[in-house]
Amino acid sequence: MIKSPCGEINLNSQKPNSVEEEVLLRCTRNALKQTDRGELKELLSNENLRWTLILKQANKQGVAPLLYQSLKDIKGGLVSAEALGDLKKIYYATLARNIAFYSELEKILDSFARKGIEVILLKGAAFATTLYPDIGLRPMKDLDILIHKSNLEKTKKAVASLGYSLDPSLLSLIKKDLPVEEYYLLHHPHLPPYYKEKGRIFLEVHWALTSRTMPFNIETSGLWERSVEAEISGRKTRILSPEDSLVYMCTHIARHRFSAGLREYHDLLMLTRRAVQWNQVADMACENNLKTPVYYALLYSKQLFKIKIPSECVNRLKPSPVREILFKSLTDIDTSRVFANSESDAGLLIDLLLIDRPVDQIRFLVGKILPPTPWMSIKYRAQMTKANIVFYYLRRIGYLAVAALRYPLLRLIERFSRKRG
Repeated sequence: MIKSPCGEINLNSQKPNSVEEEVLLRCTRNALKQTDRGELKELLSNENLRWTLILKQANKQGVAPLLYQSLKDIKGGLVSAEALGDLKKIYYATLARNIAFYSELEKILDSFARKGIEVILLKGAAFATTLYPDIGLRPMKDLDILIHKSNLEKTKKAVASLGYSLDPSLLSLIKKDLPVEEYYLLHHPHLPPYYKEKGRIFLEVHWALTSRTMPFNIETSGLWERSVEAEISGRKTRILSPEDSLVYMCTHIARHRFSAGLREYHDLLMLTRRAVQWNQVADMACENNLKTPVYYALLYSKQLFKIKIPSECVNRLKPSPVREILFKSLTDIDTSRVFANSESDAGLLIDLLLIDRPVDQIRFLVGKILPPTPWMSIKYRAQMTKANIVFYYLRRIGYLAVAALRYPLLRLIERFSRKRG
């Protein structure tokens, strides 16, 4: 248990990181502050340091530009020249890519403004310019924007006029006449991803931050009123308030069962360095029944980056002792979850524990077991008919049962074996 002025959080015993993981964590955490340089240099002096592994993880975790920022000025031959050269290339490639993204974003914002479509920028599109001093430090895979659901049809026409079409990876499903857009409307809080071949730009148009098939729900009613104006790429637009951004990123990380990359955790770190009203964060988490996912996302972030959370906020979010024990029995609360970069084997059980209210747990479980037929069509790449629908639903129930029970049973067998040994 950690006790400090910034709150009390129960943790499993921290598994030791490898030297390479520790280098990556320190570089990412301190890239924009340049602190703890002595400890970092001590780590870099390790003769057995595997730079290929560091580069591989930095790329995988989406923090290679931050690594370059942290290492570029370190002298004394402590940094592999070849590795630094590779990191420099990645940084400039990220910078060039993001310049292309923002150039395209200008066209989107101008077009939407002419058509009266209000926009809130999400995630990378908002963070790269408002949280980071250099857009080359925050890689983006796509542009995420939030609109009013009433503007969906108008938005689809607008993006089509800008040269966007559906993501090519969906074409095989469209050719099979599977209900792709219907599937997204039911299963996702955004339209099917759009793609623009010129510039290789991907665009996700959201009308909400969560969907009814996800474990958590964030009400959009107050998001627009709380959003703040920002000038991005020379255009006036809107972004989420710091508090809404923080809650959203916590639920995003929790939805991926805390195996999100360091990039997402670093976004959370950068958000906490702003003037966050923590009482509002707790209010939003409580009102939206998101206390548990927000608590554990902040807990993991504290493990990774030592973020500071006021004790009053921690106490308001803290789950019951029973829920804590169950959660700790299913997953390790340490940095290994991030470096594994794979979702927990006990995924469905973790999802249920992260849902605050029993009624929502039941709703989520029923939705998982009996999803809508369009979802089933996409999942199994087959049209649902009277002849096969029972088979596919039984197949799904069997899969979920095995997936849910396999990991706890393995844990029990492991403990029993230890006792006998």
